[in-house]
Amino acid sequence: MSEVHIVATFHPVVGKVDRMRDILRVQCATVHEREDYALRFMLTEEISAGDRPSFCLFETYTSTTTVEQHLQEPHFKAMLKTMEDEGLMASPPAVLKTTTVAGFDLDRELVL
Repeated sequence: MSEVHIVATFHPVVGKVDRMRDILRVQCATVHEREDYALRFMLTEEISAGDRPSFCLFETYTSTTTVEQHLQEPHFKAMLKTMEDEGLMASPPAVLKTTTVAGFDLDRELVL
């Protein structure tokens, strides 16, 4: 199997958007520092969503094994626990595990 992509969408509670954004930004930096098997870990924020934008993490890993490794990392578990303890999530994150079937990346190489 080729690289594995994760798309995780987080829906914050009204009034807790800034706190969730801060936690997710820290997670990006932590994954960058500690997970050399993570090929991409990109945080995006919904635009034109008023006072409660959703956040999406676009993640790419070398294999399904490294996805599972990420899910067991102490910093990942601590992030979710903090979000739960502080009541930051309006609903559980929506998570899709995918693999590439077509498209291109920055190198403009077409994948079919």
